Amino acid sequence: MRFRLAMLDVDGTLRDEGGWKPGALALLDAIAATGVPLALCSGRPLESLLGLAAERAEVSHLAAGSSALVQKRVGESWTTVGTRFLDPALVAEVEQRAEALGMELWAYTLDSWIVTELSYRVTRDMGFTNATPVLVERLTVRDDVIKLLAFARTPEQNSLLVELDGRADLAVVESYPGYNDICLATSAATKGGDLLLADLGLGWSDVLAVGDGQNDLGMLSKAGTALLMEPLRAEMLHQAVPGQVRVECPTLADALRQVRAAT
Repeated sequence: MRFRLAMLDVDGTLRDEGGWKPGALALLDAIAATGVPLALCSGRPLESLLGLAAERAEVSHLAAGSSALVQKRVGESWTTVGTRFLDPALVAEVEQRAEALGMELWAYTLDSWIVTELSYRVTRDMGFTNATPVLVERLTVRDDVIKLLAFARTPEQNSLLVELDGRADLAVVESYPGYNDICLATSAATKGGDLLLADLGLGWSDVLAVGDGQNDLGMLSKAGTALLMEPLRAEMLHQAVPGQVRVECPTLADALRQVRAAT
């Protein structure tokens, strides 16, 4: 296993509601020791990822909002590598239909997490992500939405998400248990990997990807080396091509051993 870029999922892989998971910082340290670029790829808002990157100087890239916004560290600041926006008409349609079904819906923009009410789930997530939402009357107050986040509790709400996922240009993927990201299919396909590779001049064979959820399957399927955290299994990925390495890692200690074996 050799790699020139590390793409790591955050929630469920490196962190849980208590903070960094046991072994997460050791894994980051081991990757940092290789000197390769390290990207945190997450459904979180940019504000939250910037907070994590402030703790970990080895993080060179961020792919936020289901990786519809990719940034890189340049000295003491961050610059945008690429963005993908949802059509404002689509945002308006989904908001209207979600409201009719009583489904909680959030939006992420280039610089904000926006909500229409400070629900229990919102206040809980504020502590979880260390991000502060912007309260608005309508999500359509902004025209730079990069993803929507929906919480489906009823068959009717789930049916809406299934319908949206069936559209050719969209994807609905679970980024955390119960958290359904509505984003462009191009964002979900690689979790920002295409933008990262273009920026760095690398190919997928150069990538080490680590993830644990449905929204990680795209990057894990394409990566030269994929470390699959519980509950993922290799058979969930697209068929491997010659040279790809896929390792199921029950714990972060197992992932750490795989990284150390390659250096």
